[in-house]
Amino acid sequence: MTIVINLVVFVYMSMCVRVYSEGCKSLNVGVDTECVPTDCSQNGRFPGDPNFSCTIYRRQGWDKFNRVRGPFTSIINTSIALYPPIITYIEWYPREFQGHSFPALRFNFTIPYRIKENGNYSTHFLVKAVRMIWSGIQNENSIYDDLTYSTSEKYKDGYYRLFDFQHYEGTSQDKTQPRMIQYDCITGLDTCNSNQKFYILELSAIAFQPQPFIFSLDYYVTTFNQQGDRWQPAIVTAIYPNVCSIYVVFEQAPNNYNITGYYLNLNYVIKGMNMRTEYKMADDKYSHIFPNLFSNLYEVEVLAVGGAICINTTCKFTAYKVNISSSECDKQGQNQSIK
Repeated sequence: MTIVINLVVFVYMSMCVRVYSEGCKSLNVGVDTECVPTDCSQNGRFPGDPNFSCTIYRRQGWDKFNRVRGPFTSIINTSIALYPPIITYIEWYPREFQGHSFPALRFNFTIPYRIKENGNYSTHFLVKAVRMIWSGIQNENSIYDDLTYSTSEKYKDGYYRLFDFQHYEGTSQDKTQPRMIQYDCITGLDTCNSNQKFYILELSAIAFQPQPFIFSLDYYVTTFNQQGDRWQPAIVTAIYPNVCSIYVVFEQAPNNYNITGYYLNLNYVIKGMNMRTEYKMADDKYSHIFPNLFSNLYEVEVLAVGGAICINTTCKFTAYKVNISSSECDKQGQNQSIK
């Protein structure tokens, strides 16, 4: 099965220019309490396209929204093709706060169009809001835990944002060119105590008809130490678009690295043998889907090549391991042979 995702990605022109933070000392500012945007509205994208009215709420706003419009039920139905918000871009950028510069993350995600039911776009299931929860990953090796987002009292159950666009009705244009929201206030990240930190970014599509429902997708975000001037990309993985696939999106290198290409390596073990699937990324593409996988533990590597900096494997980065576990995947894996 061939899976095609048509996306229109918008990003700031500064994305390819890397400006480094002052270093770990500036992280003492913690979470940027001034980075609390409330407006995610957009103008029409072309003549006749309606404006997009959108408001961002924090945790209390989500709690009120859930009381008034919920409770929301997670839908599991084979006749319904559920499309969550899709992360299409992620990058580090230097954020100024209280006279200091420190590394923060921004990312783009799509707003799902009407849900497909039995192969056709339904007259129901129009997405009216997106909920975001950012949290740390509890790991047996505590060096991977970010204390701010894993154990602190304020964020121990997640950092919430609600993107509310209840009055938007969607257009046919959204089928092929989904609207995009950019969020750039993931701050206070612990990028100094170890080389690697792992997080979960949960994005949920919310609709009201024919009944209140919510459909969520967990993204695993891998970050690396941002001290110094070495490029170490943010990497996002998810089990999507089905339980037997892995979706990957990663941050591109800055222009001065003169990268000539990227490879994605999917590492796994079969019958005690180390296996690898290699994929050469097309130019200007920074996301990929590994489809038709069988139950196993997978490790994604991003390898940048070319230029004077990325020599041999000096620009190879490993993401959080993803566990595929489904009887549906086991059936398709029975016919796969070791090559």
